[in-house]
Amino acid sequence: MYVGIGRNDKIDIIISNVCQYYGITVDEIKSHNRHRKFSIPRQVSMYLLNTMLHNTTRQEIGNLFNNRDHSTVTHAIREVNNQISINPEFKQEIEELRKKIF
Repeated sequence: MYVGIGRNDKIDIIISNVCQYYGITVDEIKSHNRHRKFSIPRQVSMYLLNTMLHNTTRQEIGNLFNNRDHSTVTHAIREVNNQISINPEFKQEIEELRKKIF
């Protein structure tokens, strides 16, 4: 994934690609708004950051999203994994995002 690019740039690339995919802004994804339009992309971002940047802790990921707790990130990862296992369309969305980010 993007050889020679720093960790913070990789974080920005992942979050901005998720925002673009779901048609929301970075400010909206980082907001405290719990509406599904924002919470699903936020959870997907947390999941991708966790799975694609192995040297990033869940607390660090939570801090990127308005200082959310690590348990919120853990919940997001579980929710995305659950949706991947039961919803083929959602699984396809995640695969498309991974390809776009790489």
